[in-house]
Amino acid sequence: MQQIHCLLNCFAHCITPKADARPLFFGAWDTPFAVEEDRLTYFSTLITNEAYVSMFERLYAQQLEAWYDYQLSKQDNYIRLKQYIDAVKPGKHLFVQLDLYYLRYETRSFGQVHQPHFVIVLHEQDGRWLIHDPYLSWEGFLTEEEMYSAFCENALGGGFVLDTTKLLSPLKSAVSEHFEKEFVFERNPLAFETKKMVRRFMDESNGDRKAQLAKAFAQVGIIAKRKWSYMLAFDYFGETVNQSHEPGAEHVEKLVKGWNAFGYLAIRASMGVTSLNELLQKAEQLDVQERQLKDKLWTLYQRWKETQSS
Repeated sequence: MQQIHCLLNCFAHCITPKADARPLFFGAWDTPFAVEEDRLTYFSTLITNEAYVSMFERLYAQQLEAWYDYQLSKQDNYIRLKQYIDAVKPGKHLFVQLDLYYLRYETRSFGQVHQPHFVIVLHEQDGRWLIHDPYLSWEGFLTEEEMYSAFCENALGGGFVLDTTKLLSPLKSAVSEHFEKEFVFERNPLAFETKKMVRRFMDESNGDRKAQLAKAFAQVGIIAKRKWSYMLAFDYFGETVNQSHEPGAEHVEKLVKGWNAFGYLAIRASMGVTSLNELLQKAEQLDVQERQLKDKLWTLYQRWKETQSS
């Protein structure tokens, strides 16, 4: 599965093939991100996991147990983690949020960038923690020191237990309700906030300010990966109406690559190679592309919905 959202990728890994995981990602294309004074960021103390938990429980009629207690210290929560891993039985899955800064297997972040990230804890024995990371397609051992640092130095924190022993695919009615709740055609948040921030740079244009462009949009590529979730929606709805998702897939790939190109343009703009006007035009182009993509998906969904009532 594509890298979309670390927590949702963990959920999907654990419920597949027992249940259809595709509806989990409906709406992930507009997953919240934070708009700080000088940058867009995919993580923030203002962003919680409550929406994902509620969504999962509505779709799969299965409660998630939140074992991480935000009222306790990091050290006390680490003790809880050790207690929970000892109690995990077959069919139960333990999720924990770590900081990629302390994890050697993510070479781009290790020792460079603090990034909260969910993984699955499979086993612990004699200070060796067996971890599976569906988002980064990695499985291996962490030492006690690595695990402790990645857990206790994480600025945010979080953890859940999922029991999949009786899990079933969501009802079509629940999928429809969820899709319509999450589908917003009027505005694309990433494009909207990006254009807003570029215009702010244009209004405050000076040498020092322009140099901050690279930092402002450094996480655009990570946020844009969530756009791959459109692919799963095209696949799900197209399957029932006997329509290949390939046309949608082509547009989704173009959109994700377009946002990656925007990130490179932002770096060039920070060096004065690309103009702010070119940067704004690129954001506007991506906004139009996503509106067209949403229009295609909504049309496909309506066809799918007709098959459910016939």
